Amino acid sequence: MKRARTTPMPLILRLVTALTFGYACVHAAETSHTSIPILPRDIISITVFDEPGLCIEESQLDNVGKVSIPLLGTVTIGGLTVQDAEQLIEKLYLDRDILKRPKVSLAIDERYLHEVSVVGEVNDPGVIRFPLATENMGILSAIGRAGGTSRRAQASAVRVTRRAENGEEQVFVVDVAALLKGTDKREEFRVRPNDVIFVPESVF
Repeated sequence: MKRARTTPMPLILRLVTALTFGYACVHAAETSHTSIPILPRDIISITVFDEPGLCIEESQLDNVGKVSIPLLGTVTIGGLTVQDAEQLIEKLYLDRDILKRPKVSLAIDERYLHEVSVVGEVNDPGVIRFPLATENMGILSAIGRAGGTSRRAQASAVRVTRRAENGEEQVFVVDVAALLKGTDKREEFRVRPNDVIFVPESVF
């Protein structure tokens, strides 16, 4: 019985295979969209190709978007897109003469959830959780996720309480009724993490 003849793997294919499987730490990115912004408290992983000692897995950014990166120390990447962060890290490795040809891949493993409280005259009051990527959520969406306003609601005087970075409390009054009717042509009020939205009861 003759043995089947095997064809040698072409050289270029062998090189590609060796390179592909030769990386000591290759992270499977949860998202490949390089234009997605990295935000405070996100959990990320960073792969530096051919440098297994520089890879980090599931590291969480702090409240201002900083993360500790091997040999670079603390680097601020919050607010940057994935692609911009990759380029920044590569540049730092290059400028500091740590690596000659750095190739960095960054993955966002998990979005940190922030909270907005919606209370008062809504059908399903409570805490709404959302990723900071949707920080531009309008107040209509926030109230909608709380079941919408009740029949007793005074939607023309919804109050939003927000604590500023200096600790001072700010209160905004939003005419949600006008936004719903389309009579208010101004840009919709945008909620931020930890806002408290209070829908009062109508006095009539």
